[in-house]
Amino acid sequence: MMTWRFGRARAQRLPICVFAHIPRTGGQAVHAALMRVYGRKGVSPVRVHTQACSGQGQFPRGYRLYSGHLDWDAADFPGGDNLVFTLLRNPEERIASFYYYLRHKAAHLDPAILARPEYLGLHRALIWSPSAYFQGGDAIWRNFIRDHYDNAQTRYLATGRVRGSAEYDALSNEERLTLAETNAKKLNRVFFTDAMEEAATGMSQLLARNVDIPPAINAGPRPGAAAWPRLLSELDPVTARQVSGFVVLDRSLISRLRAVQ
Repeated sequence: MMTWRFGRARAQRLPICVFAHIPRTGGQAVHAALMRVYGRKGVSPVRVHTQACSGQGQFPRGYRLYSGHLDWDAADFPGGDNLVFTLLRNPEERIASFYYYLRHKAAHLDPAILARPEYLGLHRALIWSPSAYFQGGDAIWRNFIRDHYDNAQTRYLATGRVRGSAEYDALSNEERLTLAETNAKKLNRVFFTDAMEEAATGMSQLLARNVDIPPAINAGPRPGAAAWPRLLSELDPVTARQVSGFVVLDRSLISRLRAVQ
């Protein structure tokens, strides 16, 4: 990977940076690279939006880097001239990777831990059939599936929230795409996982520091293998058609964003 050298730029103070990490888009490797730049003490400990229940909010003051599955519409989101970027992935592979990652992780957990209420999603990924996982359950579960799988990248950019179904469901598909595209253009950059060297170069330029992104961290059980065809083959025909619709808006959004970069 190309290494950028910035000389005197190292003496400048690092800007406040927000990496809005969408699950299963290669963000763990980006987080590791940014950690090396900012140092552990400069990185917020809040990595997931649900950790805001500790009372400190999703963006506690005193840090220079906020990186994780965070709501960038949150009231405590750092404003001003800070850097904000995200990473998008081929939506088919993101969906399949997410599902198989959860199933793989669940299979390696102690059954007593897996039985806890907070591990319900992992438990269902392990014991339910793929079709039941994507189509079964109550309304709360179906909201979970929509938030995490159904055009999740468009949903996140349109609403600014990891769990933004209530706002998103009230919009037409064109409104969803338009809002997601408009919000994406408010970010400093949108990067893509199939162009990680370009992402590293872009981050290096934004931060005026060398950002070397390592190989995939937290990879799924079959790194490098196409998981989408495997997932479709394990679903019944009705569910396969439903899940195939989970990528339509994301594919359109990525195409639109790539056209203007």
